[in-house]
Amino acid sequence: FYGKHIIPDTFSVNDDGSTGLSYYALTQFAIVGKNLPSPAAKTNIQSVSLVLAEDDIDINQPLARSTISEIADTNNLKLRSYDIPAAWGIAHVTVGPENEKIDPYRAELYQRYFDMYSDN
Repeated sequence: FYGKHIIPDTFSVNDDGSTGLSYYALTQFAIVGKNLPSPAAKTNIQSVSLVLAEDDIDINQPLARSTISEIADTNNLKLRSYDIPAAWGIAHVTVGPENEKIDPYRAELYQRYFDMYSDN
């Protein structure tokens, strides 16, 4: 229901009471995983990128890396990746405007996203 926008997005709550994970985003990742062909070939994929925060403990980073790597390898594409330094302390919410921890790094981070999407 979350992935199809049948019900509004809901967020988990972290131990400290702050907003946690988006169920919509989590559902989208699960849908991709469920529908990923084996081998992970799609002729219309033009690029593959991965951005992870080193201090993100909310996801299984090895699984995310291997899944995205498989997509890139199967489609003969270069995997562009960037690891956000743990020293930035932004953890899972890497682009959310509500994450004030990004503010000192926002311009650099958004430029990296832009460069990855534009194949720079």
